[in-house]
Amino acid sequence: MSAFGITYALYAGLIAGGLFFVDVPERDAAEQARSDWLVSAGADRRSRATVGRDGFVTVEYRPHRQTWRGLSPLYALGASADGAVYFSAAVRKDFEWGRLSFSPYLGPALYQSRPGERYDGQELVQFRSGFDLSYALSPAVRVGVGYYHMSNAKLNGSSAEIDVTRLLLMVRH
Repeated sequence: MSAFGITYALYAGLIAGGLFFVDVPERDAAEQARSDWLVSAGADRRSRATVGRDGFVTVEYRPHRQTWRGLSPLYALGASADGAVYFSAAVRKDFEWGRLSFSPYLGPALYQSRPGERYDGQELVQFRSGFDLSYALSPAVRVGVGYYHMSNAKLNGSSAEIDVTRLLLMVRH
């Protein structure tokens, strides 16, 4: 399986490399006190997933506070049209050029393909990696596109194998 014509291992390596080895300017105290709420919807019919192909709606909370090497937290809660749910806590980095912003992220996710129907303890821990490209319509509102992949890095046969291309709306407060 591949993302954008490269293997998922290389894709995840590029995301991690951008997060840990590319610096961003430190935000001032006022900016670090702010945060964003992001709402997105998307799907990928080419996915090998048996659950989650019909689309995901995701809500994310993105505090602006920076920690080690300019990393910032990202907390996401997502649900698919066919019953899959996940919660993810990740690290991200925001690269900004005027009104454009590029935000790669990577972190673990708790995932369940069909809550209430069956429980597969092996599928619970997954990894979510992705990026968003957004454009500021105003200082408080951004729109954009994004992509994320969620799998367990082939640790066992219960990998989510979800790929989502999404549209997003981000509101700053």
